[in-house]
Order: sequence, then structure tokens, then C-alpha cells
Amino acid sequence: MYAVRVEHNVRIPVRDGLELSANLFLPEPTTDGERFPAILEMIPYRKDDWRYATDLSRMSYLAQHGFACCRLDVRGTGSSPGIALDEYTPAETRDGYDAVEWLAAQPWCNGNVGMWGISYGGFTAIQVAMLQPPHLKAIFPVYATDDRYTDDVHYIGGCLVVSELAQYAVSQVAMNALPPKPEYAGSDWAQQWRARLEQTPPWTLEWLRRQTDGPYWRQGSLAPDYERITCAIYHVGGWNDGYTNAVLRMQERCTAAPRKALIGNWVHSLPDHAYPGPNLDWLHEL
Repeated sequence: MYAVRVEHNVRIPVRDGLELSANLFLPEPTTDGERFPAILEMIPYRKDDWRYATDLSRMSYLAQHGFACCRLDVRGTGSSPGIALDEYTPAETRDGYDAVEWLAAQPWCNGNVGMWGISYGGFTAIQVAMLQPPHLKAIFPVYATDDRYTDDVHYIGGCLVVSELAQYAVSQVAMNALPPKPEYAGSDWAQQWRARLEQTPPWTLEWLRRQTDGPYWRQGSLAPDYERITCAIYHVGGWNDGYTNAVLRMQERCTAAPRKALIGNWVHSLPDHAYPGPNLDWLHEL
């Protein structure tokens, strides 16, 4: 196994001028010029506090086994600048494209990049793959859907999912109301925080305005144009999770991509500790 080096608050430039904040978990080369494939996870769940311990354990394991891992706060969340205007915005998806290509260009990367994520991170993996970054070779979405209107936490078959929508939306508002990490954001961290508080809208209001399918929900949805993904897909789902049908649809319809699926007897949690069992050491699958 490789020794691991952790680099905090690495800034990844994106096309509109922002520099997003990432933590890197890098294997230490054992020979001169050794380079590694990279894995990107991009989510809004604050990497420097709320998710740090989980990221450190999971990403370090992957780095020990020869993968350069990048954990990116999406724009307007955690330590990344900008305003989180909504989930899965076009700008956010373009950020993922730019992050993939940035990783591929690093001297420690061999040019092969994958994306993974559970729930929100699985969505972003699918959405970035739709843009076909040249160096994105595979995605590993866990509990994620191909259709944001038909099969997500907002509406299912046109019916408002009140309990899920309310809980999820409130949690996002609460996280986005927290300040950026001062030592990473700089001396104007309080001004950045104030701007975030004043300009970040309650996402729920937009979702409630969009009660029928249309262009808003097609943004970020793979359906109906499944041929947009050409990289390899390993899709994980659970029979007791809400996104099981998406796994089956993508296996049937993503005909332009090499693909496989794993469905276990799980709810919306990672297979190594999800209820009910039996559980699976899923990191070996990744």
C-alpha cells in the first residue's frame, strides 16, 4: 500500500473565474515518475468540518490503493466561493467538467479520471458524464437517478413528495447558512458569509413553482437522451431505496456506455453499513 499525503484547500479554477476549494488525498509515488488515476467527488456537504472525518477515512483508503482522490465543495458551499442558487445548476455541472480536466493535467495523474458519489454526488457524476469530458473514463453513482422530475425527492410521477422535499430542503438551507472556513476564505470571510446569507435562495420555493415536467427538470436529467453518456458506468442501488428504478433504466438504455449494476437489500446509505443487511465492502467494488 502507498503512503498518503493530504493537501487541504487546493484551489481548482473553473471557466467563469471562480477557484473552487478541494481536499486532495494523494498516494506517495514509490518510483520516479509514477502517476495515478484520479477519483473526483463533488458535493455540497462541507468537506472541512461536517464530512471531514468520513472523507479522511474513505479517501485515504483509496489513496493507499493507488488512486489520487479529490473531494470538492461545489460552488457556494463549504469553502468554495460563489452562491448556491439551486441544486445541479448548469454552472455546477460545468465546474465538474473543468475539475475532471484539471485533475487529468496534474503531474501526479496518469490522465484517467473517474467520478463517484452517493445521492447528490451520484447525480453530479451522471450529469458531468453527460458533458463527456475527454478524460472522464468511468462513473460510480450510488443511489442516483436519471430523471429529476419522475424519480427524485421533489415529485414522483407528478406527485409532490412533501416529507422528503421538506427535510432535504431544510438541511440544505441550514448548511448553506454556515460560514466558509475563515483560514481558507481569507480576511474577507465575513463579507463572503454575509453575501451567501443574503443571496442564497430557499431552493424549495423554486421546486414548488415547477410542478409539471419541463426544461427546468430536464436540466440535470439524463432522460430521455441516454446516449449522452459514453464512459463506463457502475451503478449501485438498493431494493429499499427510492432510486432503484433508475439503475434498471440506465442499464437498459445507456447503450453507448459499458455498464454494470449492483443492487442490494439496502436503504439510502452506503452498502457497508446500510440497513437491512447483508452488507458489502463496497470500496473494493469502486
